[in-house]
Amino acid sequence: MARFHAGSLVIEQICLDSSPKPDDRQRNISLQLTGWMSQPDIKTSENSPFLRITSITHDTRHKRSTFHIEAVKDAQGVGYVFDKASNDDTVLRVTVGKVTNHDGFQHDLLAELLGRSEDPVKLLVYQRILSRDNNIVGNWEDWDRILKDQPIKQITDPEHPANWNCGAAASNFGNTYFGSTHFTAERTRYYKPFRPRGGVNKKDDIQFDADKLAKGIAGIRRLLEQKAAVRVFAVHDDGFTVENGIIKQTGATHYLTIIGCDAAGEKFLVTDPWPGGSRLIYKSGIFGNVDSAFMGLLQNFGGSAGIRVSEEAQRGAHTGPHEYLVLSGP
Repeated sequence: MARFHAGSLVIEQICLDSSPKPDDRQRNISLQLTGWMSQPDIKTSENSPFLRITSITHDTRHKRSTFHIEAVKDAQGVGYVFDKASNDDTVLRVTVGKVTNHDGFQHDLLAELLGRSEDPVKLLVYQRILSRDNNIVGNWEDWDRILKDQPIKQITDPEHPANWNCGAAASNFGNTYFGSTHFTAERTRYYKPFRPRGGVNKKDDIQFDADKLAKGIAGIRRLLEQKAAVRVFAVHDDGFTVENGIIKQTGATHYLTIIGCDAAGEKFLVTDPWPGGSRLIYKSGIFGNVDSAFMGLLQNFGGSAGIRVSEEAQRGAHTGPHEYLVLSGP
């Protein structure tokens, strides 16, 4: 049976932004149909006036056809591509619509680098991140199984907590799908050396260096303008570990990736590799309002409050609300 491909990936569905590019042309992606017995006749369904095929070439030796599809300007709906010359039931479902930044955010790299891409692999990643099935958080013992197709997710196997590496998961996602020029990791501590006062180490006792924090926030804004996502280190619970004045990575800390900010540069959109650690109704345009279990909002509250979870963000319901407080960034 013939199969549709995006690179080496067999696909049954994909999405495509219908808003025009800055040069006023439409986005155009290249896909393949392989494994056919006789030369195919690749068509779009007659009742799907949302996309068009712009070119087709056939490689009869390898039984492979390459074709390009383009969204109709500003169209919104679902189109289908199939081989009219075959009786196979192989059909490609194409969701077409305007990819928007979240809630009018000035910068949103999920939309800018993935959703509005012309790389079909990146479009598949964008679609998988926002898929309803990849954002349903049930019993945490099943997360690695039921959420295995969620690209943002870290390992959460309860039998192997030593493998829970949120920082590596964030870096792997950023470097793989945003690219090394569009992803950077934290390098500056915003807090003053922490001196435990005895008993349990508490978040309320963390004091920030106002100058470093202000420069860090300005750096985050600047990087986002340059379309670079920023991994940050955060603490979310009391009882963290301190060595030589430095807060260490433990179960009370976490890594998030800042991927966007509002026009004021005060609220920051983040991806969170821990299922339900953040919660957000993400406004995508093309897929509508998505109840995401892997995205959230941080806010710059200034002064000693620092950058922490926005009061308007919906928080995780299954692992308890993660009250993230950013410790270090660019």
